[in-house]
Amino acid sequence: MLSTTLYLWDSTLFYIDSSDLEELQKGVQRGEPLAYYALARYYSTVRPEADSVEFAVELFYRAADAGVVDAEAALALLWRSGDMGIVDLEKSQQMLDEAFEMGSILAAKVVLTDMICGIYRERDIKTAMTIIDERISQKNSPLWCYLKGLAIHQSADILSWNEVCPQAAEWYRRAIDEGVSDAYQGLLEVFALDYFGNIVDADRYIDIACEGAAAGCAKMIYAVAKYEYDICYSCPEKQSEDWYRQICEDFESALSRGCANAAYYLGQIYYREEDDLDAAWAYYVKGATLGSVECYETMYDLMDKGIVTAYDEFKAHVALYGTRCGSWHLVRVVIELYQAGYLHSFASEIENYYMPRLRRLEELERGEITI
Repeated sequence: MLSTTLYLWDSTLFYIDSSDLEELQKGVQRGEPLAYYALARYYSTVRPEADSVEFAVELFYRAADAGVVDAEAALALLWRSGDMGIVDLEKSQQMLDEAFEMGSILAAKVVLTDMICGIYRERDIKTAMTIIDERISQKNSPLWCYLKGLAIHQSADILSWNEVCPQAAEWYRRAIDEGVSDAYQGLLEVFALDYFGNIVDADRYIDIACEGAAAGCAKMIYAVAKYEYDICYSCPEKQSEDWYRQICEDFESALSRGCANAAYYLGQIYYREEDDLDAAWAYYVKGATLGSVECYETMYDLMDKGIVTAYDEFKAHVALYGTRCGSWHLVRVVIELYQAGYLHSFASEIENYYMPRLRRLEELERGEITI
């Protein structure tokens, strides 16, 4: 039986196979609202075709019209990402808040994560924790376990890190035991990294990453591959044909499960080691499609240096899309291009969001403010 909770985590959408798709498509043909939603979530996240987002938007609207409240939250996220044509954070937040009030589980996940991490809204861990504890008292579901771990984790500062993190780990482990593989990233951070994100326990790092990889977690497959990649590139004598093949296989596996940054490293391997720009570019495009900042930045730099030939308008759009994904490097480029006469159809987006972001970046660079 279909349920929106089956499609709550983006990572699970990459496990939908052809037979699952066929069943969802049959559900759409029968006019089932949850099939509209599920198929839309697949297309908006996995993006297997060039017009995936347009198709997903149509299905989300049909699901929303039929009363699927999570579809409203999904549309709000597309307004946030710019996939509706332009970024509108105010509209996105309003839609998310309304969907949250109406009981959307997707909106709850997004809104509470935003509150905990201070993304897109003021950081308010105390209020988020109160809501999470209320939900846990009603129903101890995997989502609330994960968010409880995240809230405790994010409340730690440099002085309380070692004390707080084991408490967060307990809730992350509960979420993992209930099937939330995304919680492995939190477990890795609290047990193997310090406050600044540096690896302080390599053995534990590998143990957790390998456990998560064995469970099919894309981020952990990527973590293992990236760890080996960094070691071998810092110690060339450890490189071998077997190592090279295994690294590529692991990055490919992570990419097939939705880890966008795996595409960046595959691109780097093909560009640097194989001298195959066409193959590298294909990986950068794939990673960019899935939201990799590094891929967008690399694509822009290759075009800007004339290594890849492209129209100026295409370059400008690559810079814009990378900025939407959070690139601090490309935000400066976007504003320079805008002032030079490009991207004027995105004027409100650039003036409302990216110009203030650049001012903040410049204040940080001058030491006038701190993060």
